[in-house]
Amino acid sequence: MKQLFLTLLLTLLPLGAAHAESADDIWITLAQPAWQLLKQSHPDLHSVSSRQVETGAEIKGKTSFDSVYLVQVSEPELENLTQLVHEQLHHCAGFFAFDSREAAMASLHASTRGINLTRPSYNIEYQSTIEPMLAAMAADNIRDTILGLTSFRNRYYNGQYGADAANWLADRWTALAATRSDVHVEKVFRGSDAMPSVVLTIDGLELAGQVVVLGAHLDSVNVVDRGVTPHQDSIAPGADDDASGVAGLTEILRQLMASDYQPQRTIKLMAYAGEEFGLYGSNYIATDYANRNVDVVGVLQLDMTNYQGSVSDIYLINDYTDTLQNEFLENLATTYLPSLSVAHTTCEYACSDHASWNQQGYAASFPFEAILTQSNPAIHSSGDTYAGSGNQAANALKFTRLGMAYVVELGELSGEHIYSDGFESKIGAP
Repeated sequence: MKQLFLTLLLTLLPLGAAHAESADDIWITLAQPAWQLLKQSHPDLHSVSSRQVETGAEIKGKTSFDSVYLVQVSEPELENLTQLVHEQLHHCAGFFAFDSREAAMASLHASTRGINLTRPSYNIEYQSTIEPMLAAMAADNIRDTILGLTSFRNRYYNGQYGADAANWLADRWTALAATRSDVHVEKVFRGSDAMPSVVLTIDGLELAGQVVVLGAHLDSVNVVDRGVTPHQDSIAPGADDDASGVAGLTEILRQLMASDYQPQRTIKLMAYAGEEFGLYGSNYIATDYANRNVDVVGVLQLDMTNYQGSVSDIYLINDYTDTLQNEFLENLATTYLPSLSVAHTTCEYACSDHASWNQQGYAASFPFEAILTQSNPAIHSSGDTYAGSGNQAANALKFTRLGMAYVVELGELSGEHIYSDGFESKIGAP
């Protein structure tokens, strides 16, 4: 598989001295737009290293590249960056955060590692299985999960409310899969964070070592009232960002269980912790998978799905995603959701959890609710409520159905599989 984040510079180039190091400082990687915002507010900061990386998108027919910087920041400086990205770039995160310089530097080299990955044929051939599932999915079920998650005061990744929300979701997923011995729910902690990522696994029957990942982020944040109330006490319902995505995963799980669906490949649903503060949960998991050479066939991220701010229904993010898998998603929408319109846009560096997988060389895609500047204006505030999305979950249902078609088509065996080292093998379809 062609690796995105292609490394162009062979060595890390020092660009200047960082401020005096503190044990509480955080190392981040960020691209030019976020780096400019950070420099404007903290001109004393300097990048320690820099790399040119391929974005995966094209500009006027030419491959585009970003300059990615390695910077040491204090917690207040990171807080300020989070707010600036929200206000001016209109998306989450915009950076990867690390506990050490070594981990941050390793991330810049991540995509240079050789991992043999299965590349499916992307044939669409399981309509008889998928179409009844799509018909049985309901917006009311998505609504119920959104309301359940927004009943917590916030879902701050390092606070008690966030921990409670993760326990609530783990219990809910466990109950939905209670009759299945091949389904397992675990909580994945990154160090001492209060909130774990919640991961549900459906074991594959024939190719259990090949994994399909469907993700969303569980945490929420209020940066609009930053400085007034500590994060652990703030009001951050996060209905669209991203209870809507987690609710979509939950409805997919409900229908998979109701249909007694048993995949050929292993399916994992992941509700990540700490996305808002630097993709902590997804980066932790994706890095672990890459270190163990786990064969992840594909990754889909559902983040902000319940607000239609632009003319089209679904916007596929072109940068830091996989072109072939994006084409597959567009074909899935044409096949299974022909009434919906699909367009393309960009989201910039590390704007959601798909970027963690992309950085490790995995095929990742991110269907989004709008052009960034037209997406939900209430995110990251106390106003990101279910009512703020019009007291409806019909928009999220569109993305949930697309996610269902994706996970079942890739969860089955589809003929030809091409590996990243160029080797091809034929595996007979069931």
